[in-house]
Amino acid sequence: MMKKIEILKKLVQSVEKKNPEEIQAKVQGIPNPEKISYKGANSSHVPDMVARYETKQDIYFIEEKYNKNALSEFLSKWLLFSTEARKRGGKFYLYVPEKNLKEIADVIARKQIILELKKVS
Repeated sequence: MMKKIEILKKLVQSVEKKNPEEIQAKVQGIPNPEKISYKGANSSHVPDMVARYETKQDIYFIEEKYNKNALSEFLSKWLLFSTEARKRGGKFYLYVPEKNLKEIADVIARKQIILELKKVS
């Protein structure tokens, strides 16, 4: 699998073509995305990239190391990003390793989390 930073740089280039008002990403030279948390919660998560448009905000995350033993942590993060993106009229794009794609797709369907699942090879 490509390194996360390389994937993220390609994502930034791809999203720039859609002319967002602002892109925040964990890439050098670009402002970092802000933490997102549930109201009143102690824990927070930082997306890999956020693209803001006039009428929506999309959230992107690359899941490099999926571990079903920590499923509740993954679900909590994915649900948070999904909810936040939808609140702002956008979508949550989750990128996962090809080897985990089917398993993660099944979990997302079972838990009814609204997101766009993409594979990374």
